[in-house]
Amino acid sequence: TDNLGALWTIYMAEDAPIVSNYLKNHPTTTSIQGDPIHEGKVYITPEMQREITEKTGVRPFRFLQHRDEAVIIPAGVPHQVCVGYPPLREG
Repeated sequence: TDNLGALWTIYMAEDAPIVSNYLKNHPTTTSIQGDPIHEGKVYITPEMQREITEKTGVRPFRFLQHRDEAVIIPAGVPHQVCVGYPPLREG
């Protein structure tokens, strides 16, 4: 488990309303009260992301954080992290 990393998905701040609107109207998330992005109760799956991109053109930035690395997220930027993600193979 020492080699596990974290996979980050980060959206542009100006895309927040688009992503939020998508989540508010998605069948699996309609029961969430408030802003689904900031509630932190939804993880956007790869299938959901493909649909967001196809319908809106919004594409996130994705990167792997390795152990002992820091990530700084600007205020207001929608993001999610999958902790325990296997790192990329080296060599």
